This record gives sequence, C-alpha cells and structure tokens, in this order.
Amino acid sequence: MRCRYVNKIFLSEENGFTVAVYSTSDESVPLSARNKYLESRNTIGFTAVGYNLPLTDTIELEMSSAPGIPDSARNIPQSPLTSVRKSPG
Repeated sequence: MRCRYVNKIFLSEENGFTVAVYSTSDESVPLSARNKYLESRNTIGFTAVGYNLPLTDTIELEMSSAPGIPDSARNIPQSPLTSVRKSPG
C-alpha cells in the first residue's frame, strides 16, 4: 500500500521502535483501523507499528503487513509492518 507519513506517536531512541500515523488513498484499510481524526477530514489514515519507520512526508512509501499475521490482527488499528520502501516515481 502506498502511503505518506503524517505524524509520530512514539519513537524509542534506544531501539528504533516506532508508532506513527500514515495516510493513503488505498480504500482496503479496514474502517476499524482508520484514524478517526483524519477520516473526519476525508483522508484515509492508519497507525503503523514497527522498527525504524520513516518519519518524513517528503517521500511516498510502500508498506506491507507482516506475513503470518492472522486476518483478525490485520484489522486492528496498529498492524505490525515488516516492509517499508520508497515508492518508485
């Protein structure tokens, strides 16, 4: 899913553990996982949890959830991520 950084909720300077909000135009983000504040502004947002997540809005990112996570866990507001990369173009 392509997305862009919105704001940081938490960052551990010790180990890089990060909780951050990202926005996307991907409507596959479950309603239960969407950021309510951004939703009220007609923007799809979600909370991402992972290590060393990019905290800049100058690039578009491609994110994917961790393999092996049950579907029930994918629908919670903080789905763990394993893949983050700069989108081409």
